[in-house]
Amino acid sequence: AFHLLTRWEAQPNTDRYYALILVEYEKGNWTYLQDLLVRQGFARVDGITTPLPDDKRSVETYLSQLRDHARHAREKRLGIWARVKSP
Repeated sequence: AFHLLTRWEAQPNTDRYYALILVEYEKGNWTYLQDLLVRQGFARVDGITTPLPDDKRSVETYLSQLRDHARHAREKRLGIWARVKSP
């Protein structure tokens, strides 16, 4: 199951809008798709951010957590990092 959330807030210089996807990764446990993708090494942290709906974390706190997940995925050579030499 998933939920699509948007504020209809346009991204600068594009015709695109922010969209956040909440996924039920276990029965009753929900998280943002970007969290799962970053943790597994299939996405990178970059670009424009938007506050998360009904989330008490600040944008800065959330970005810090995502960067930690990305660093862990890189160190463990998960996903896209599987064939990249560690710095």
